[in-house]
Parts: sequence; C-alpha cells; structure tokens
Amino acid sequence: MKKTAVSALIFLFTTLQCNLLIAHGDHGVGEGTSLLHYLLSPLHVFPIIGLALIGLYLFRMRKRSVQK
Repeated sequence: MKKTAVSALIFLFTTLQCNLLIAHGDHGVGEGTSLLHYLLSPLHVFPIIGLALIGLYLFRMRKRSVQK
C-alpha cells in the first residue's frame, strides 16, 4: 500500500473516531457504557460503517492492482 494511502487511512480513522471519544450522555439506546448503546446509536454506528466502507474500498483497489 502506498504511503499516501496509509496516511489518508490514518487521517480518516482518527477524524471519524473523535466522535466516539467525546464524553456525552442521555442519547441513543441503553446506558452509555453498554455494548447495545454503541451498536445501535447513530452517533457511533455511522463512523464505524464509514470506516468499514473505506477499508473495503482500499482492499478492492489493492486486489485490482495486484491482478494487473
């Protein structure tokens, strides 16, 4: 993987994960410390989905470059 792709991935990961580190209360599903809260609250789910899509895109791009 190219250095710029790794740098971009690290940047996106840290930027998207900042929302998860902010102390917050009284929103979403369940208590703030439960696993259910992190799996069902949109504030937590959307960054995780975004990271998964970015990872899938980078994986597919790498797979295509290896096949050529």
